[in-house]
Order: sequence, then C-alpha cells, then structure tokens
Amino acid sequence: MAPPIASHPRFKLGRVLMAGSGGGPEEAIDSLDAALAEYEYGNALFRAVVRRDEDDGGENADSKKPAADPSVEDGGHGGGKKPAAVGDRTEEPASKKARTDDEGPPPATSPGDEDLALCLRAMESSLCPVMEYYHGGEEDDSLRGWARNQIVRAMTSVGDVHSHGGRHGEAADWYVRARPYAEASWEERRGRLEGGAAPPAVEDLKAQRRLVELDAVVCEAMLSCPRGEDIAVLDDDDEEEYGEGRTDTAASTQTRRLICRAGDRLDFAAGHCESARLGMEELIARYGRMKGGAGSVEGLDDEGKDIGYAVMLVVGAGNRLEEERSA
Repeated sequence: MAPPIASHPRFKLGRVLMAGSGGGPEEAIDSLDAALAEYEYGNALFRAVVRRDEDDGGENADSKKPAADPSVEDGGHGGGKKPAAVGDRTEEPASKKARTDDEGPPPATSPGDEDLALCLRAMESSLCPVMEYYHGGEEDDSLRGWARNQIVRAMTSVGDVHSHGGRHGEAADWYVRARPYAEASWEERRGRLEGGAAPPAVEDLKAQRRLVELDAVVCEAMLSCPRGEDIAVLDDDDEEEYGEGRTDTAASTQTRRLICRAGDRLDFAAGHCESARLGMEELIARYGRMKGGAGSVEGLDDEGKDIGYAVMLVVGAGNRLEEERSA
C-alpha cells in the first residue's frame, strides 16, 4: 500500500527531483526508493518556502541555504552509530502545554508555516526506513554507505528547516545527531586514502566537507539560542495505558532532553568551530592538490563551488563566535 503522502499533489515534484538526480542506486529496495522520494518531496517544499521568503524579503530570507542539494550521492559501507540522547530527561505532562479558554483563538498560520510543517513530517518520515536499513543491514552491504549518507542529508535538512523557522535548539539537536554518521563516512574514506587503497576522489572531498559544514552549523545554531538559558528540546512520547474494562489509550507526555547547559554554550560552540576550521584547512589543501594534479577530475569544479560555500559557513561561524565572546 502506498504511503499517505503519495496522494498529495506536491508529491509529484519530489518524484521529478528524484528522477532528475538519478533516483539513488538502481539496486535500492522499494522501501528505500520510497523513502528517497518522500525526502525529496520535503526538500522541494523547503526550497519553495525559502525562495518565497527571499521574494517577500522576510526575516528568514537569508537565514540559511538549504544544506541538502538535490543530488543523491552513493558511498561505501562502513561504521556509524545511532544518535545518542544527551543530558537529563525530565517527564512533563503534555496537558501543561494545552491552551486554555482564556487565551483566545489560536494564531493564524501562513501557507509558509503549513509548508514547513509538512516538509518536516516528510523528511522525518523518510528517515525511518533508511535508519532501519542502515542499522539492520550487513556490514558488507553496498547500500549501507548510501543509506548513511542519506541519513546525514535528511537530518541536516531537518535541522535547516528548524533553523529557518527560528527553532535553533531543535536545529542544533538534529545537526549534532547527524554528525556521527558524517564522521563515520569521512573516517572510512580517510582510512582508504591513508592506506593507499584508492587514489584521491571527489567523494573524499564531499565526505569531509559534510563534516565541516555540520560543525559550522552546530556552532551557529548554538550561538543563536538565547543567552543564559539551557538548550533543550521536548520529545513527544506516547505510552500505552491498560485498565480493566477499558480500551487502550495513549497518554501523551513530553520529555525534556538537555542538549547543552547555559554555562557550556560558548565552549560547546567553540569546540565545533575549531573542528570546522581545522577540517576546512585540510580540505582546502586536499582540493588544491587534486586541482593541481595532472589531468581533469570529473565533478571537481562543482565540488569546488560547494567548498567555497562551506568556507563562508566556517568564516561566518568564527565571526559570530568572536562577537559573542566580546559581547
């Protein structure tokens, strides 16, 4: 049975993007193919919202370029680990967040807000089958590398959507969760380079660039959070309740998950900024050696443009950190 999102008219746009970018590995199983289409659908919506905000001159017009480009990149197999929950967890009943009759009617939502909510659902939903495949697959499965890269793309994009909407704590959370997967991809490729198992390739540059970009956007997201406050997110949990003579009901609670304490915010951001700076220096040197080598390398010029954008991210994060320290 087709997923519910397949009946939405805008789903066709995601299909067009997927077909135009090659649709991922040809041997991908159906569930991964559907997950990719769902992700591209959400990514298309997000790009449309960003373009609309730029045309309208909204406050988020220049907040962030959508990090995930439409291209679908293949990769090798390797390690990686599940995103870990960080810090304290405190149960908070969802009823505390409920509206009261005195609050008046709910605020009107714009089409952009609805589109952002819809693209978030699509991107997050697309992660489920890919995560299951990656963590349940065989170590030598050729698709595990592709699945890991797709996890990085989807998690980074979800973070970008939250950042665009001004929810910087949630953005930092998703960026931090994506980082172990990006690091695993780069460590695998670096191991091949240092071991002499393969000559330098554009895919090596891409893997390291993704990690550098994540460090830069983690820094930016942390610095965009309010000063003097812990950075935490609320996770929705549904717990089944059983009682004699009653049907099962879901008791909704919200779990507060700490990302970073207020006093550690600058140190946390500075650590990621320094990691991004060091990684960028190494990345530029590697790109220069490949650019100056004999013969042309397919895709190197396009990757050079992406590296240029990553440089701006790192420089911007560094400038923002210095401003925060001097404030």
